[in-house]
Amino acid sequence: MQNLFSGKRSLWFTLWIGYGLPFYIFLMLLDLFSSSHKHSILTYVTSLVALCYCSVMTIAVWKSSDLYNGPEIWKLAAKVLVVFFDIQLLAELGKFF
Repeated sequence: MQNLFSGKRSLWFTLWIGYGLPFYIFLMLLDLFSSSHKHSILTYVTSLVALCYCSVMTIAVWKSSDLYNGPEIWKLAAKVLVVFFDIQLLAELGKFF
């Protein structure tokens, strides 16, 4: 876990497994809660966990892309994708607050 958060894991793993997979799980949960439990404590806890986790993983992906030794385009693409993911998460959280 320490290697993941410090950006020492491979870029693809950090981006897709460390960030992308949990990100989409959070989005599915929040979408589910938006229809049935809009103002429940479960929704607020999930929102807080998603925000904290994605914030930490944004930094991890950023560090991993800085350490990446491949083509520059993948470094830039990973950073742009994470920014779009973060904007999408904030838009989803905006439905609740």
